[in-house]
Amino acid sequence: NTIHSSEVEGYHLTYQLFELKPTGQETQPAHHLMVTITDQNGQAVENAKVGYFVTGPDGKDQKLMTMGMGGGYGANLDLSLSGDYVIKTKAVAGDKKLMDSFSYKKK
Repeated sequence: NTIHSSEVEGYHLTYQLFELKPTGQETQPAHHLMVTITDQNGQAVENAKVGYFVTGPDGKDQKLMTMGMGGGYGANLDLSLSGDYVIKTKAVAGDKKLMDSFSYKKK
């Protein structure tokens, strides 16, 4: 399900959040955040380096590098606490650097 989308310097970023099935190991992150990046022509941006910097409601930070999957970039993260998360994204595609930031409220 899509939780956020934004426009950064003509690029379109769409974020989807997936809940992962519990594996029985509580130390495992329970969510997968995926961002899809398309350029001004609607073409998927591939071979970018994308990272997330997530600050939780408890003030703890998570720094995550994503794995590329087609035009999408995903990483597992820990959203175990209820409250507001600030999610910052940095994407580097060629000589272009895109920065994005948004808040996500976990119930």
